Order: sequence, then C-alpha cells, then structure tokens
Amino acid sequence: MALIVNFSPASRLAGTIGTATAQAGGCRCIAFVRAPSQTSSTFDRPGRGTAGEVTFTLVRAPFAARSSHTGAPPEATRNEKDVAEPAAELVQSAVERIVMQDRLPQARFDLVVQILSSVDDDSDIECVAAAACAALVDAAIELHDVFGAAAVPLGAAVVRVIAAAHSGSVVAAVSQGAVAPAALGSAVAAACQKASQTILSALGHNVRRDGFRLGVQ
Repeated sequence: MALIVNFSPASRLAGTIGTATAQAGGCRCIAFVRAPSQTSSTFDRPGRGTAGEVTFTLVRAPFAARSSHTGAPPEATRNEKDVAEPAAELVQSAVERIVMQDRLPQARFDLVVQILSSVDDDSDIECVAAAACAALVDAAIELHDVFGAAAVPLGAAVVRVIAAAHSGSVVAAVSQGAVAPAALGSAVAAACQKASQTILSALGHNVRRDGFRLGVQ
C-alpha cells in the first residue's frame, strides 16, 4: 500500500495558510490549517502562559463513501465511529506533542482533516496522519519532528502507532483487541519503523526534521 502526499498551494482554500492531500490504499484525505487567531486568555489556560496552540478536527465529507475489499455495501462495513475516533484521538495527541507550541505566542491554529473516501482497513490512520503532517509543513509551523502512522495486525487485534519519523520514537499508540505483552513491544517497533519510512518517502527529501521545506519561498 503506497502513501502519496501532495502539497496543494495552488488550490489553497480561502482563509487557510497550509493545505495538503494524502492517499493510502482506498483512503483519500484533504487537510488544511486555518489562518491564526488569538488564543484564549492565559487565565483560561493555566500553565500554558503565552504559548500558542494547534487544535485538530477530523471530519468525514458528506459525500464520502466507504467501500469494502470484500465487496460489502457501505452500510455493512464498520461503523464510522469505529474508524474516525481512534484516528482522531491518535493524531490529536501527536499534534499536541510534536508542534513547537512555544514558537506560536498567543496564536491558535486550527488543523482540519477531511476524509473524502475510505475502505474497510487500517489505511485511514496512515492517510489522516500524513495529511495532517503535510498541512502543518505547508503552513510552515515548526515541529519537533515530522510524523507518520502505521497499523500492525496481530491476529484479531491491531496496534496503531504514530511515530516521529527521524527519531523513530513513539508519539502516540493504541491497541485494539487483546495483545499479549510479549508481542506488543515488537509490534510497536515494527509499526514505528513502517510509519517513519513511509512518511519520509512520501514527503520527499526537501522536508527537514522540523518541517521546514527546503527550496520553498
């Protein structure tokens, strides 16, 4: 399953500062970062001081169709909640950890990923994470590292991981189903390696670790 990422400045939506699209398997996403607004009062955000923030929202387009490799009709595949919630929670956790929010003084950026189509497999998390990362890169928001996601099946269970691509470290992870402790470590390591290699290949060599795009004015 190949991951394809495209930066989309030519088709940038009004009021946005960064856009990107991603495709993995049968999942297609578009992501955008809205122009910054002011964060809420520091009194409402104890411990945050003047640091900025990046919010994350995952939505499914009204026209989005979920197909199935088995040929089952859309209504017979997994419920939308089963796919969207794990992806949303994982990517939100990754964004909170990996964005250099202290470099965004009193600024709030809203990152939105919209699923345009998906299939009954785990390409969704890989596609959503890639689109989110690419949109942040396109918006020139500084990152501790670029990030990608991968899912590793373990029998009836699955382990989903978001990894910092250059360091290979785990940013966020979740397992669905019963996983033996002895197998969990190797599964997470395999997912980290897969996620890192896939996103670095998709972004290309002109993207630095901090998300700065070389050769882009």
